[in-house]
Amino acid sequence: MKNILDLEITKPLINKDSIFYIGLGKTGSASIFHSFPNRPTFHYHNYHYFNYVNNGNLKNNQELYDLISNIGYMLGFKPYVIECLRNPYDRAISTVFHKYFNDKKLDIDDLFKMDINQLKKIVKQYYDEKPLYQTVNIPDNIILIKLKLEERDKWNEILKSYGINDFVNKSSNVNKSQKYKHFKKLVKNNILFK
Repeated sequence: MKNILDLEITKPLINKDSIFYIGLGKTGSASIFHSFPNRPTFHYHNYHYFNYVNNGNLKNNQELYDLISNIGYMLGFKPYVIECLRNPYDRAISTVFHKYFNDKKLDIDDLFKMDINQLKKIVKQYYDEKPLYQTVNIPDNIILIKLKLEERDKWNEILKSYGINDFVNKSSNVNKSQKYKHFKKLVKNNILFK
């Protein structure tokens, strides 16, 4: 791997004010990323995404946390890592819609042709995903901040408690389409998880 200070991660210069988002998608991460106009901010859902952006070769999410920890040690600061959480049911619905209907460009009619058991299996895959912080050992020098999408109106207050006073709460990547509303209703009316 390249020297860590030569990676894309350091292009907007990393410093003590840097914010790192590491966590699942469809949780408000794009909004968090765009809400720090005056800070170097880095947005990685996992080590795969980090490798894609930086032509890296990390092998797991622990290595991603360790890399950020090492950068903090090398530059003499405790990195802020934010992970946003969301109701798993809503996150799964949003993820499936994004992956299958936005990315793959399926028509809404394809949705109604899909077997409900097939759809349930697809949604459950994302429903069962754990937040990344639960799958790694958080290095001692990282300040982990957990936010909940459902408590978005409290993010400013929570971040201020960590000394982060320049958060501008912006919405980004919010799906308000009729197709999404229809899909969400279909899933909620037909698929339940315990």
